[in-house]
Amino acid sequence: MSRLPEKKEKPASAKNPSTRQDDNGKDMAQIKVIREALIEKRAAIARQQATQLNELYNPDKHHLADLEEMASDTSDTDSLCAMVDLGSSTIEQIDTALQKLEDGTYGICEMCEEPIHPDRLEVLPFASLCVNCQRKKELNKELARADEES
Repeated sequence: MSRLPEKKEKPASAKNPSTRQDDNGKDMAQIKVIREALIEKRAAIARQQATQLNELYNPDKHHLADLEEMASDTSDTDSLCAMVDLGSSTIEQIDTALQKLEDGTYGICEMCEEPIHPDRLEVLPFASLCVNCQRKKELNKELARADEES
C-alpha cells in the first residue's frame, strides 16, 4: 500500500507574511514600527536642534546690555549649546540603532551580548546596553570620577 506524502505544516511566517521574522526571531512588522519610531525621533531632534541653533545665531540677541544681561545671555547660550550637544549624541545613538536593525543585531547588549529587555527598548528604543550593563557602566564612571577627585 502506497503512502501519501504527509502534509507539512507551514511555518507561521509562510501563512502570514506580516509575521515573518528576521534571523534573530524578531517580527518584521515590529522592526518596521521600531524603525519608523527611530526615524521620527531623529527628525524631531534635528528640528529641535535647528530651532536652538537659530536662537544662538539670532542677531537680535546680540545687543549692548548691562553686565547682568550679558551674563544671563552667556548662561542661556551655554545651556543651548549643551542641549544641541545632547541632541547630537542622541542622533548618533539613533543612527547606530538603525544600522543595528539593518544588521540584525538590534536589541542585543553591546557588553554582554544578551538580549535587551523589550520594556527597556520600548522606553529607550536606541538603548545599546541592557539595564545591568548600563548600571555597571555608570558605576565605573562614578568610581573613575571619584578616583580623579581624590
